[in-house]
Amino acid sequence: MALVIENNLNNKAGNAIIKFFNKHSDLSQLSPLPKNIETGRKFMDKMNISQLSYSKYCVLTHNSQDYFVHYRPIKNCIKNLLSNPDILKNLMFRYENSKIEDEKSYGEQNSGNWWKRAERSISNHANILSIILYSDATTTDTLEKNPLFQGDGVDFNIDDKDIWFFPRISTIICDWPEACTFSLTYKSPNLNYPCHFCLVQREDLIDIRKEVILRNHVNMKEYFDSNTSNLAGLEQVNNYFWSIPNLNIYVTTVPDRMHHLDLEKKSLNKVNERIADIPRHSQLKVFKKGIQLSRLTASEYRDMMKIMVFVIDDLQIEDLSEVYVKWNEMYLLSRSEKFKESDLENFQKAINDWGDLFIKLFQNISNFHLKFLKFHS
Repeated sequence: MALVIENNLNNKAGNAIIKFFNKHSDLSQLSPLPKNIETGRKFMDKMNISQLSYSKYCVLTHNSQDYFVHYRPIKNCIKNLLSNPDILKNLMFRYENSKIEDEKSYGEQNSGNWWKRAERSISNHANILSIILYSDATTTDTLEKNPLFQGDGVDFNIDDKDIWFFPRISTIICDWPEACTFSLTYKSPNLNYPCHFCLVQREDLIDIRKEVILRNHVNMKEYFDSNTSNLAGLEQVNNYFWSIPNLNIYVTTVPDRMHHLDLEKKSLNKVNERIADIPRHSQLKVFKKGIQLSRLTASEYRDMMKIMVFVIDDLQIEDLSEVYVKWNEMYLLSRSEKFKESDLENFQKAINDWGDLFIKLFQNISNFHLKFLKFHS
C-alpha cells in the first residue's frame, strides 16, 4: 500500500501490481497483500496512526450544509518526516559563517543572515526548525489557532531523546495571488502601491535601479493602526503573521512561476518548426511536437534554454537573441550552490544587464510600457 500511496497510483494500477506479485512471488502460503486496492485503502483508513490522521475544519455553511476541509497539522507532518532515518540524521543545523577565499559566502539556509538572527533569538540549547511552505490557493485562516510558532518551542523525539526546537517559517513559495493572500495586500495591479513586498509606486515598476522601501510588520502596522491601510494597498485586517517571530511575511513569499514572452501565433509556429527540425543528439531533449509552455517541466525548461538562442536567431531582431543569451547567463549564475558577496554583485549586474535590454526591446510595444508586477518582482 505504501507504493500505491507514495506514487499516487490509481486502483487499476494498484490491482495490476497485486496480480503481478501474486503470480510471480511463488509463496508457499497465502499472499500478504490485500485482495485488491479498494480493500487495502479501507484497511488504511481504519488504522489509528496519529501522524497520518487528518483533522477537519468547517470552512463554509451553505443552505444548512456544512463544508469541511481535511488537513494534517504541521506538527504531525514533521513527526511523520522524522520516521525517515535519512531525514532524521540531517535535521539539526547550526549557523555556519561560511567563507570562500576570506569572503563571506552563502549556500544552505543555515549560512544566511536570517538563520543567524533567528538562532540568536532563542536559547543556546535549542535548535531552529526551518519550515518552507508551498501554497497554491491555500487558506491560512486556521494558522492563528496553531501555537506551533509561538511560546517556548516544541520537543521532538530523536534517537530516544527529546530535542528542543523552535519552528520558524523561512520561505513561502507561492504564486502572486497567494502572496497577496499571505500579506493581505490587494490583488490589483492598478493600485498606487501594487507590489506585495515593497512600497514602489505603479509608475516606477519599470525602474529596476530605483531604491525601494520594503514592506515589514512595522511600517504596515502603522498604516493599519492609523486606519489608512488602503493608501498602501493593504487590507484593513490585522495580519496574524505580524506576530510570528523572525518572519517578514512580505519578503518571505517567493513567486515560483516563470512567465514567458508572447511571440504571437505566427512567430510561435515558426519557433516550433525550428525546434522540430533540430536533429537528435546525446543528452539533448528533442521537442518534435514543439513546446507547450503550460505543460513544461523544470527539466524540459533547462533543455529548452540550451537551444532557444539558436531557434530565434534572425527570427525578428538580433537583440532578441541577446536577451536569451543574457537570460541564460543570469540563470546559470542563479544555479550556483554557493555565493560569495562578489558573486551576488555579479548576479545583480547580470539582472540589470538583462533588464536594460529587455526594456529597450519591449517598452514601446507594450500597452502598459512594461509596468508589470511580475517584471518588477
